[in-house]
Amino acid sequence: MLEFEKGEIGFEHEKSKIMQIQRLEVMLKSGVVPNEYLQTIYNFLIGCLWIKFTPLFESINSCISVLIHFTKDDEIRESFVLQHSNIL
Repeated sequence: MLEFEKGEIGFEHEKSKIMQIQRLEVMLKSGVVPNEYLQTIYNFLIGCLWIKFTPLFESINSCISVLIHFTKDDEIRESFVLQHSNIL
């Protein structure tokens, strides 16, 4: 997430940014991310949607979907669903 924040926004860096989001998605799918970090990751991804650079939106939405789907703790998953429905 830090590398994503450090990088510039633009078409010349688009592929790098998408790959960073995809790496995060793979970590979420594999289950190696502790529950304590899930809310931070969710907030980061929602914040990324505020970036007015539409090529990233598909990757970000995919990662949010993976985060919600692969969260093992039902209480945390439910809170993400509620938060996400309130945002949308």
